[in-house]
Amino acid sequence: MKRNPYPLAVASGVLLALSFPPLPFGFLGFIAFVPLLAGTRGKPVGIVFRSSMLGGITFGVCLLYWIANMWVEPNIRPFLIGGVGLLGVYMGFAFAFPFLGLAFARLAFGALGLLCFPFFFVGLEFLRSLSHLGFPWGSLAYTQTSYVKLIQFASFTSVAGVSFWVVSINLALYFLLFAKVKRRARLISLAFLILAFWLPITHWQMLHKFYGGSSVRVTLVQAGIPPSLKRLDEDEKRFRVLFGETYRLARDETDLIVWPESAVPGYFRKELDNLHRVQKVADSVDTPILLGANDVEEGGGDGKYKYFNALFLVSPQRGIVDSYHKIQLVPFGERLPFDDVLPKLRDVPLGQGNFSPGKEFKPMKIGQVKFAPLICFESIFPRLVRRFVNNGAQFLVNSTDDGWWGRTSGQFQLAEMAILRCIENRISMARCANTGVSMFIDPYGRVKGRTKTYVRVTQSASISLKVGETFYSRHGDVFGWTVVVVGLAVIGLIVIRRRVGK
Repeated sequence: MKRNPYPLAVASGVLLALSFPPLPFGFLGFIAFVPLLAGTRGKPVGIVFRSSMLGGITFGVCLLYWIANMWVEPNIRPFLIGGVGLLGVYMGFAFAFPFLGLAFARLAFGALGLLCFPFFFVGLEFLRSLSHLGFPWGSLAYTQTSYVKLIQFASFTSVAGVSFWVVSINLALYFLLFAKVKRRARLISLAFLILAFWLPITHWQMLHKFYGGSSVRVTLVQAGIPPSLKRLDEDEKRFRVLFGETYRLARDETDLIVWPESAVPGYFRKELDNLHRVQKVADSVDTPILLGANDVEEGGGDGKYKYFNALFLVSPQRGIVDSYHKIQLVPFGERLPFDDVLPKLRDVPLGQGNFSPGKEFKPMKIGQVKFAPLICFESIFPRLVRRFVNNGAQFLVNSTDDGWWGRTSGQFQLAEMAILRCIENRISMARCANTGVSMFIDPYGRVKGRTKTYVRVTQSASISLKVGETFYSRHGDVFGWTVVVVGLAVIGLIVIRRRVGK
């Protein structure tokens, strides 16, 4: 029977998008590629490229539509709409190149060429997560954050291993249902599918889950302040919310109070009135406060200044005892890529913040306990978090302002991605968001205290301090780079076979 690959490509894109948070359909990630694999079987290379490109664009636009709905000035919105289109094309190529490689692998190795697909797809997914232009959004691993019992092996492989597992299950289902292979190959596929779920469940059951040891008590203040309030510069209302919620904690025993990203307006270190007011609160509750604000420093002898998205730790009776400058800035939002090489780019009016990136992966301290301060989407970068962990961080704090994303799936996707950081490093996280989602995550990715969005919430929890070291923390992206090397080696073999064949 002839199969039209284009509707099947759209079906794959839609199924994959539906498998991501906040929808509870992560299981669709296990079957999303099957329609496109079936539709491109035996098709010419050109059709394979076009249909897989269509599938990727469908996936990208369905997953990232929320970018066009962000809280921005009206003159900026056309750029965001165009950005969604460009990211859709970007995701189209992220689909097309692996499927193109698969088409050539099928020509070179027959049905065995299908086994190359996980290496092509996950290898490219891993590579596109690198550098300050890295865009790990849409990595297949994040379809499975609702099934933390199945993805504990991320402590060895990080995101790449979970994505490889998801693609391999898709491939095994395709072998079982559609591939023109012998009965023996189908039985092997069935056995693989059984093992693909049985082994992770067994790993979870055998895993020594550490519950004892030291802990700290952290309090999150979710102010529920919409961006429209900030746009009106009604700073006093914002302070009243944060101060009022924090003063209510005066009788509570807690080790750290966390306010969201951009909780305090202006350049906090320079604006003494705001500093004194926050200091008064910290003194009153006798607890350190971690808060988000901007920072500014002289850029050198040229008279120019550097601006930073920052977190400040204000200690009772001591003032600012530490600060952190955001390292991984949002491309086109907080800075234009390569503006350090081409400074004139900073003059391009695209609504970007023109922030400078921080340089130090230095944990902050409360008493003798160290924690990693993360701002906004820094929680989606495994290598960044790993560096903090290797520098001694015993728990993670993610301070963010997701209200700019509106009432869309974007803020929920960002929150869920943090779960993998905890599993990878067996470390706890306290996540404080201005409008939600705020929550606590344990070292096994289990969430407690998940808040609703656009509500005012103050909550506390005792979170365990990191004990021991995972394979990923110690050795990094061994699995990811192995997948890349194997994929490149297979491409080399395909090229050699085609040349020999000629």
